[in-house]
Amino acid sequence: MVLDEPPRDVGEWQQAAAALREVVPVCAAWLGGSFLSETLEPNDIDCVWVVDEGLLNTARADPETRRYLSLFANGLIRQDDMRVDCSILPWRPRPGIEMEDARDQEYAMWRGYWDDFWQRVRNGPKGAPRTTADALPRRGYVEVVLDGFPE
Repeated sequence: MVLDEPPRDVGEWQQAAAALREVVPVCAAWLGGSFLSETLEPNDIDCVWVVDEGLLNTARADPETRRYLSLFANGLIRQDDMRVDCSILPWRPRPGIEMEDARDQEYAMWRGYWDDFWQRVRNGPKGAPRTTADALPRRGYVEVVLDGFPE
């Protein structure tokens, strides 16, 4: 099947990506959720925007930009007309695996959180008690490199 236009979700993701990239370069995007499943009509695209920590902090120096970025970081850009569920992961360049300080530990925790989150599939209906089966890695996510990682 050949499409003249991308599916609605993809077009909305492209709009969200363009809007975020207007204020800060985006290293990559991690995409997951029902969009990458067997679901014929997914509710949305789940996305974590991976943004260089230093560039993100510089952009946040401007109060208006900080407020705008917080909408992305906290998943608040989702509206009825935009089905992109967003978060931001500040990427921290770490040449080694050592945890030099608390910031390294926090970064590793959040990076691991998202990796673990997207490998899980709810075993029962939404709101049902969690079981051990909910912890099993049964899916994944896709990384789309946008502006690349700074060297």
